[in-house]
Amino acid sequence: MDLTFWSAIWLGLLVELMTQPLVNSRGGQLGVVLLLIVVLTMIIARRKQVHASQWWWLLLGSVVSWFLLLPFGAMGLTAPLEQFLTLSPGILHYLYVDRRLVVVLLALVYLLVGISWLRWGRPWLLTHLKATASFRPLRAWQFICAALVTAGGWLALTMLEWRLPDIVSGFLWLLLGSLALAYWWAVILTALWQLPAAPQQRHWALSLAVLACLVAVVIVRQQDQISCPNRPLVIAHRGNDGNNGVPNTLQSLRRTARHHPEFVETDIQRTRDKHFITLHDASLRKMTGHSGIAAQMNLAALARQRVTYHGWHSRLTPFSQYAAFARQKKVPLIVEIKPQKLIARSTVHRYLKLYPDKYSPHYLIHTVDPLIAKQVTRQAPNIKVGMITPFIVSKLPEWYQFYSLDYHTINLLIVKELHDHHKKVFAWTVDSPAIAYRLKQMGIDGIITNNYSGIYGIIKNNDYFLFIQVKSLLLGLL
Repeated sequence: MDLTFWSAIWLGLLVELMTQPLVNSRGGQLGVVLLLIVVLTMIIARRKQVHASQWWWLLLGSVVSWFLLLPFGAMGLTAPLEQFLTLSPGILHYLYVDRRLVVVLLALVYLLVGISWLRWGRPWLLTHLKATASFRPLRAWQFICAALVTAGGWLALTMLEWRLPDIVSGFLWLLLGSLALAYWWAVILTALWQLPAAPQQRHWALSLAVLACLVAVVIVRQQDQISCPNRPLVIAHRGNDGNNGVPNTLQSLRRTARHHPEFVETDIQRTRDKHFITLHDASLRKMTGHSGIAAQMNLAALARQRVTYHGWHSRLTPFSQYAAFARQKKVPLIVEIKPQKLIARSTVHRYLKLYPDKYSPHYLIHTVDPLIAKQVTRQAPNIKVGMITPFIVSKLPEWYQFYSLDYHTINLLIVKELHDHHKKVFAWTVDSPAIAYRLKQMGIDGIITNNYSGIYGIIKNNDYFLFIQVKSLLLGLL
């Protein structure tokens, strides 16, 4: 590995990590990342001996290359960039409701562009630039060894992080994590541009000295930046607390209600006779083993369906019974209205007609379908409405009261952006105590979990941990 190129990337990543807490805006963070990309492009141009008059062609290749890297974080470019893209509720409807098909189509487009660029575009560009070659890719054994070292280091730090002093864990995560990220980005960029090996110079030693200073500055800053105690809500996903019954049934709700949960989240599907059943999937195949679609069956027929889950047996529960029990036990609900490709306006109108008491502030509605959320807001403006986002591809609309985000997509920039607009941030589905603590320290407002009792015990702790903050910053680059 070319140590000069590696250290340049390492320096850039550490600058990003240091400026993330300082630059509290998407524009500022985007500017820092773009500056790093420009510097790296200039290094690549020098390494490939590209004449200044041909830098426009190099810029074209750079744009395509970074487009291919966006699904992998692109050194922190993806998160701030997506916040500048605004998509309409109609487009988000198709992206989220038909996300399996959309993901497949986007993956095919990505592969087509990537293969075309690597097979034809890049060779043509390098030939046009008359760039020098002598590229030596990593051998198989080198790649395997580097991957094993990276995975082993990550696993070892994960096992030791709670046993070491916090400042030591934070230092090790910052040092080794940034080194690993820089190494793999250097490998990727070297392969993409087929960079020739440069004569080893002593410039990298100076870089390492600067990096050591940056590491110390970041650690001191993060240690002084003690977060205010944050106590997010804990929300029982589908009414479950561990394996205590079939999800979305009275069986599990009765057991979970004994712990007096702060909120219970449940899913409802509209039936053929325009009632609602508590059920996650539109198809009955997974829970009952029999064919059938909820929207094509009457409520009475669905209520007779026997369902099985991890050794538990029950029957499907009409939402009217589920809601009545929750009201009796004073259990607040977050109701997810499943779209099922039905007309949003009629579905919402029917729900509000059947359950007018759900206008209570103790009951929330969230949905993956922006059209349903918009209809709820129009027909019942006093209901708090949230948007479920399986992935983030654009700036989040500002007219929802809260957002239920897949925890993999949450970073400090998104949390701050939503909090600046006075929006709540819920994370789903979080069953790991370590992940729950990291999200809590980010400042999120709610954790949707299948492990209610376990996660509830975790969020009571208001201690601040430097290594958790460092890990959040590192993951923000991915």
